[in-house]
Amino acid sequence: MSFDLILFGGTGDLVWRKIMPALFQAFRHGSLPAGGRIVGVARDDLSDEQYHDFIKARFDHVDLAKRPSEEEFSRFAALLSYLRMDLSNPADYAQLAAKLQQRPAEVVVMYVATAPSLFTTVCEQMAAAGLNGPANPGGARKTPGPRPGLQPHHQPDRAQRADRAANLPYRPLPGQALGAKPVCAALWQLAV
Repeated sequence: MSFDLILFGGTGDLVWRKIMPALFQAFRHGSLPAGGRIVGVARDDLSDEQYHDFIKARFDHVDLAKRPSEEEFSRFAALLSYLRMDLSNPADYAQLAAKLQQRPAEVVVMYVATAPSLFTTVCEQMAAAGLNGPANPGGARKTPGPRPGLQPHHQPDRAQRADRAANLPYRPLPGQALGAKPVCAALWQLAV
């Protein structure tokens, strides 16, 4: 089963302290589905290799028994990629959409591990770029039509758009409210 896990805030504290170690342990124990891709998204100007080095260096702070060997990390790093984005810039979401369309996945999880002030912006920008709807057979994502009660010509205000984005099938999860276990558990259950 192919999956994409998009980590907004991919260089942040939550990602390298909690999410990456949990994902690595799932990978180590064969619980992470094959055909996966983990995309770190942040504003830092990094290449994929620099992102791998960044994550690898953070594993030095993990318990010795949970640290990857060189060979293990090399295999895990094959799942990792990085995309530089300014989360307030709509054009950057088009880059993310293009990356996701390069290799359509059966499951796409977008995990928002950013400052709470960016959560609404990320949801709105994902909706505007068509990244929060179910995938079409060709891999392109579409945004569902208006919710009942909204006229097609009606332009919802910011709060309505955020509420709408939060209720769509592939909604991001606020990283501040959930740890890595719910995301990993969802991926593990899909592999079974």
